[in-house]
Amino acid sequence: MSRLRSHFLIWRVHIRPLGINAGSDLPDKFQVRIADKEDMTRAVAQGDSEISADFAEVAMARGDHCAAAFDGDRMISYAWRTYACAPFHADRHCDVWLEIAPPFRYGYKALTLPEFRGLRLQDQLIGVSDELCLRRGLTHALGCVETHNFSSLRADKKRGTVLSGYVVLFHIAGKTFLWRSPGARAQGIRLFNRAVDAPRLVEDYTA
Repeated sequence: MSRLRSHFLIWRVHIRPLGINAGSDLPDKFQVRIADKEDMTRAVAQGDSEISADFAEVAMARGDHCAAAFDGDRMISYAWRTYACAPFHADRHCDVWLEIAPPFRYGYKALTLPEFRGLRLQDQLIGVSDELCLRRGLTHALGCVETHNFSSLRADKKRGTVLSGYVVLFHIAGKTFLWRSPGARAQGIRLFNRAVDAPRLVEDYTA
């Protein structure tokens, strides 16, 4: 089964109106905000954030933002959002990116450190991120969840997301094929494989 998944992957495309969030109480000792460059420098130095200096620099130069929760100066949970283009899936065959356009923002990289899971910190990040996106004139959140990621599917359902379509990726004879259902195409989703397509420049997406 794991070998099949590596060659044939399916994502559900979920959308949600911004400002609709399940929410939860945040312990007083934690803080939530949009991370700045100093926050990101400390997060890279932590060693457990799974964020590299190169990743953070390129993402922020592209205009993406990172909503994060902190325990003191330590970044304990985060979620990245883009307004234009971001990494989608990479393996030894491909480096696929996803493009969107207003009125959507796309969430693509998220993590909560193991000892802080179960506190629903990601719901708090949704709140602060939605506020920023609404101020920028966007109206909806868009995300893609693999069909076998049951915990994320349950969490998305609680947050009020609805199924819009599907994205499929499969490898045959060393080639990568990408497919979007009509519902996914209707949301303006575009996919491209940087391993074979002309690379997009950071400057193309700088806010």
